[in-house]
Amino acid sequence: IYPFDHLVEELGLERDMGRHPLFDVMVVLQNNERTDLDDLKADDGFEIQEFASVENIGSRFDIQFMFTERDRNMELSVVYNNDIYDENSMNNLLLHTNEIFKSTTVSSIDPIQGLEILTKGEKKQLLKKFKGNWKKESIKGSIIDLFNKQVEKYPLKVAIRSNDTQLTFQQLDVNSNRIANYLRDKCNCHKGTLVCIMLDRSDVLIASILGILKAGGAYVPIDPNYPKFRREYILKETKSNILITQVDYLYGLDGFSGELIAIDLQMNDMVNNNPLNTSKLTIKDLAYVMYTSGSSGVPKGTMIEHGSVLRLVKEPNYIDLGEDDILLSTGSISFDAVTFEYWGTLLNGGELILNEQESLLDTDKLKSVISKNGVNLMWLTAGLLNELVEKDIKIFAELKTIIAGGDKLSFNHIKKLRQHYPTLKIINGYGPTENTTFSTTYEITTLTDPILIGRPISNTEVYIVGPGDMLQPIGAVGEICLAGAGLARGYLNRED
Repeated sequence: IYPFDHLVEELGLERDMGRHPLFDVMVVLQNNERTDLDDLKADDGFEIQEFASVENIGSRFDIQFMFTERDRNMELSVVYNNDIYDENSMNNLLLHTNEIFKSTTVSSIDPIQGLEILTKGEKKQLLKKFKGNWKKESIKGSIIDLFNKQVEKYPLKVAIRSNDTQLTFQQLDVNSNRIANYLRDKCNCHKGTLVCIMLDRSDVLIASILGILKAGGAYVPIDPNYPKFRREYILKETKSNILITQVDYLYGLDGFSGELIAIDLQMNDMVNNNPLNTSKLTIKDLAYVMYTSGSSGVPKGTMIEHGSVLRLVKEPNYIDLGEDDILLSTGSISFDAVTFEYWGTLLNGGELILNEQESLLDTDKLKSVISKNGVNLMWLTAGLLNELVEKDIKIFAELKTIIAGGDKLSFNHIKKLRQHYPTLKIINGYGPTENTTFSTTYEITTLTDPILIGRPISNTEVYIVGPGDMLQPIGAVGEICLAGAGLARGYLNRED
């Protein structure tokens, strides 16, 4: 026999008189034979009675389940630590425990992870009310169809500013037509052709992307700052025969044997600016292939279709996008946030500001760019947001809306920002590249720690599931699973 207290001491476990040192949940089954209390009467006239249960009792466990067999019935009582759980949580736990028992009576041979624990009412609530709204009528056409409508509506309105250059929607349309015709006539670009693009932030970058889409192709962004091995990996993986780049990056591309376009040199020679017939493009056609970071393995090319982009920026339920929006782009061309930045403005009559990376890292320059261009909307990574709040919070003075994401938002930084600018709209945007940038959003009107990731955006379905892909009840831990119009077609060359 080894004394229990000595064992705890030898193991070096922390002792807390309010908790058991080894486990937090106890299950007790009382199935011993019980003598009827009425038969237990003492000779001197005393009677033995059952002690009435009380609600406020103590427990050294987080939860203690006590099952008692009584008259062919099973009674269950639960004692819980109310510093950890509340009465509502425990009532739900008992409700779901009852559902498990009902499931086992229906089929006792099913695996445990396949047992249904939700009531019909809860399941209806999770499948109908919480999963997200579907507005199918808003998902139609292509990116180019929507861009053409903006050209018709705002031909002379500035669409893009880049350093000292500005282009109207009409001028951007003409420039992209020249590139599209060149890709069609000289490079045999057609529907589904993958065209790699490695350019700095500029109006030429946006014209090239539009040109690729107008030619029917899909663009593959490559960050010029990527290491050489990563650039070569993407070129090899995509098997692309077309690369649009600039003179600065021609060196180091010796291994590329396809059509190499130095757009800053060759664009003046692209004279055919006639509109192309793009009516055959649909929401199911490929728009771009964006590579993941590879932090969890080999980088994977995520294939995003036109309809997924439209779901993100056309009549979304998390933000109002329109002609008055002036957005300063902060994302790298290979980061999925630019999908919101580029198309959120260009498909809604807004204005896109593109500046060199250096101006985003210098707070004085950044304030100048925001003020000079009248910027009122920005997307920021959580890290960059924290840095700007600490360095110079006045940067946010002229903004109306910011969307932040890419990582868990800092409660303290958001609180400080909210205190300085109570009217600033702050939106937490959450989602993977595989579901086209945002899956859920939360407008931070009430501060919580941690900050919530919110509800599904338009035409997106979100489910919280547990083992066996069973729906989890409200409040239970589970895995986020996504569906809807934002879901990628798949990974390039990786159907498995």
